[in-house]
Amino acid sequence: MSENLVIRDTCRICGSRDLHLVLDLGRTPLANAYLKSAAEIAGEQWFPLTVRWCGNCHLLQLAEVVAPEVLFSHYLYASGFADAFHAHNRALVKQIKKQFALKRNAQIVEVASNDGSLLKAYQTAGLRNVLGIEPASNLAEMANQAGVPTLNQFFSESVGRELRDERGPAAVVHAHNVLAHVDDIRGFVHGAAALLDDEGVFVVEAPYLIDFLLRGEYDTVYHEHLSYLAVEPTVRLYRDCGLEVCHVERVAIHGGSMRVFGCLPKNQKFPMQDSVAEMLSLERSHRTNSLEGLLPLAEKAAQQKRELRELLERLKRDGKRVAAYGAPAKGNTLLNYCQIGTDLIAYTVDRSPLKQGLLTPGMHLPIYPPAKLLEDQPDYVVILAWNFAEEIMAQQAKYRARGGRFILPIPKPMVVE
Repeated sequence: MSENLVIRDTCRICGSRDLHLVLDLGRTPLANAYLKSAAEIAGEQWFPLTVRWCGNCHLLQLAEVVAPEVLFSHYLYASGFADAFHAHNRALVKQIKKQFALKRNAQIVEVASNDGSLLKAYQTAGLRNVLGIEPASNLAEMANQAGVPTLNQFFSESVGRELRDERGPAAVVHAHNVLAHVDDIRGFVHGAAALLDDEGVFVVEAPYLIDFLLRGEYDTVYHEHLSYLAVEPTVRLYRDCGLEVCHVERVAIHGGSMRVFGCLPKNQKFPMQDSVAEMLSLERSHRTNSLEGLLPLAEKAAQQKRELRELLERLKRDGKRVAAYGAPAKGNTLLNYCQIGTDLIAYTVDRSPLKQGLLTPGMHLPIYPPAKLLEDQPDYVVILAWNFAEEIMAQQAKYRARGGRFILPIPKPMVVE
């Protein structure tokens, strides 16, 4: 077993040992560990990947914990390369600014701020007292160069307290697509609570468990995603850490996410909304509080694997050429679980220059710029970044007009006519 891997036998929210296996994806490489050379392929590390459910607080979670320094110190996912993210960020900033009547000097902090895209949207909206906290040195540098003040470090309870002492309390603390990445999730939320102003708000976005289950989104399982969040265990987590979940929204980003608004109990300006009880009721109706409601996920994953491989093998027998679009982490889970290599998909393309010229982990598909599709004109393109399918197909209208066709792999493999 690697020295960079720890196997948890307790729930990361409640500490219970009542953990039940829900999904086993076998051994996979790290989903964002892209490769440069044959030498790196020879040294590629593979880790077990299993999802378990806590019978006490009902959190769905990974047992395998890879050291965060291995996962995040240098990171190749930059949020600024997707147009949908910019629209998402602008709409969110407009909402938060109005809903909480933010003053121009209000302090906005984002944890795991990536390349600073969200905070840049705040600056554009006239709120310039922003601070990013980003553990990946390359992304922190990108953000600072773009004019978004960013600290290159991991966030924790002690960091939250230090920032409050140094800079004062924050009116808004954002944590988008990071809470699910944290093993010490209680320390993380304690840190956000310590940093918040008495009337501040902690805004979290994370893939939502119900969408995950309904679509059978097994490809969102990878070693960075330690928790698969729902409102019920989040309410428990927040209360244990001195916060209250005051409001929850469902948003379309990332194939279906939840946006959770957390406040200190002393916050009188934002009382608990009806949405919290409504979402808890929705989760009960989908049986996320029972093992029986979660076990079908493994069956859906196995069926999707069979159907996708059958489709690609048939296209190969028919002499069709297949490429892919996107090199997201989720795509790498899919490729490795389904054992789809260059025999079935020749290459993939991605808009991010950070990934171009590299190889995907495990299956080693070469990654090219999107222009490759028009140069090569493959018969079919599998959209691995299926959560941005509409945007991708619009960008590739010329490829489509020439007769190219797209394949969506999730929730059920299908050719887009």
